Amino acid sequence: GGGFDVCLLPLSSPVGDGLRLYHCYHVCYPLQVGSSVAQSVPPLDMQIAIARFLASPYRLLSNHGIRGPTPLPLLGNFLSINKVGHDRFLEEQIETFGKVFGYYVGTTPKVAITDVEIAKEIMVKEFENFSDRGFIGPPSLIPKALGVQPGMIVSSVEIWRPGRRALTPSFSAMKMKLMVPLIKKSTGVLLDILGGFAESDKSVEVFGVYGGFTMETLMATAFGQDVAVQRGEGDQVSKAADTVFRAAEEGSALSVDVLGLILSSFPCLEPLILRAVRNSEAGSAVKLMNDSAIHLIEARMQSQHPPKVKDLLQLMIDATVDEDNGDNSSRKKLTSTEIAGFSVDFFLAGYETTATTLGFTSYLLAMNTHVQEKLQVEIDEYFEENPVSALIMMRY
Repeated sequence: GGGFDVCLLPLSSPVGDGLRLYHCYHVCYPLQVGSSVAQSVPPLDMQIAIARFLASPYRLLSNHGIRGPTPLPLLGNFLSINKVGHDRFLEEQIETFGKVFGYYVGTTPKVAITDVEIAKEIMVKEFENFSDRGFIGPPSLIPKALGVQPGMIVSSVEIWRPGRRALTPSFSAMKMKLMVPLIKKSTGVLLDILGGFAESDKSVEVFGVYGGFTMETLMATAFGQDVAVQRGEGDQVSKAADTVFRAAEEGSALSVDVLGLILSSFPCLEPLILRAVRNSEAGSAVKLMNDSAIHLIEARMQSQHPPKVKDLLQLMIDATVDEDNGDNSSRKKLTSTEIAGFSVDFFLAGYETTATTLGFTSYLLAMNTHVQEKLQVEIDEYFEENPVSALIMMRY
């Protein structure tokens, strides 16, 4: 009648091509020319519409018969998760709702499954329907923010499946043996350092020692660079890696739940979050690591003389096809950018886990001398020039 219809829509809905309406209701009234929305829509109806809009995302799980804690508008169950921690929150819900329940981070629904049989069904029989990962915080945002190839952790099935197929042969026992000389070199330096502490009869903070050993080993195996990190040396890549780990330890990286809350409730803020990640110290460090890996990979691809000692980087290069030669349509081999993403993945995933395991193992052995002695006897009995084969024989 000469006017327009006004419809209540969420402010966070993307507008333009590919319009996606997250929640839309038939709450429309004629808007006469010259009148405002407030004048056209009765206040009570507007309040009801807003209430329905805020509650609508939280009907999904209950509509499918999945029980769970009551969510708050926009926040979901975030406050409860933040109060006790994610692990404790899940334990409490298991006690209340059983082995299968649902909850919300922001407006994003999540289903927790602790039933082993259902987990087997999902992970094995129905894996084709559950082959991608959801949002997992910084690892999901960093590749998008920096414009780099995502590693195996957050890649889509179209990338990680052929990537895994190409990488699997690189992790055979025979090829792992090729990297033993690199590991032994760093291990020798580690033993010298620990021996010095033993002779001085001084206590040592082993996590720092093992951190240097792990970083030096990963620099050699994953990045193909010989850097004496344990002796105090460092290059751009090792310093960048140290920046990333320091940021994680200090908590400067936003938590998974906080980012999930912001992005699920306010998708329109994603560009701002990506910009913040891109301009952060940790983001710049990851970009440097990725660019350095690509530079080294391309240099090796062009070289007619591969390194004498095979490292993980070279093993992946051997499974690589040049992006520009038109032969990667089958996606059976890796490109240089994919190798770079996987190298950064292995570096970041391997550093803290290895250093922490070595640190706690040393502590437990020091506190349980009878176990230490038994382990030492077995090592002396089976250790040979080929430690990889000896490991198979060492049952203890």
